[in-house]
Amino acid sequence: MEVPWVRVRNVPVDKRSERNMAYVASLVGVPLEIDYATLHRPASARVKIGCRSVDKIPSVAEAVLGEHFYDFYFEVDQVLVRDPNRGESLLSAGKHMDKEKMRM
Repeated sequence: MEVPWVRVRNVPVDKRSERNMAYVASLVGVPLEIDYATLHRPASARVKIGCRSVDKIPSVAEAVLGEHFYDFYFEVDQVLVRDPNRGESLLSAGKHMDKEKMRM
């Protein structure tokens, strides 16, 4: 698992709460922590998420918050943990699958 701090933009200030920020963060990963110092900052808020690959975090995701659709914008601010074996684990999983197919 990789762990970055991500800046989230376009969350309406009147809808900024711990619950709503966790929901928005869950659009791109598993919410781990909210930077409460930025929660009510107009420009953006920061959330720490867990994800498979920091490089695959989308820059925009659409979702409903309240009764309206919003485009939420994501930008990686700081990478705390990067999985050094990410590529290897994908390759070894593929090799395992190939062996299973050969047995059948």
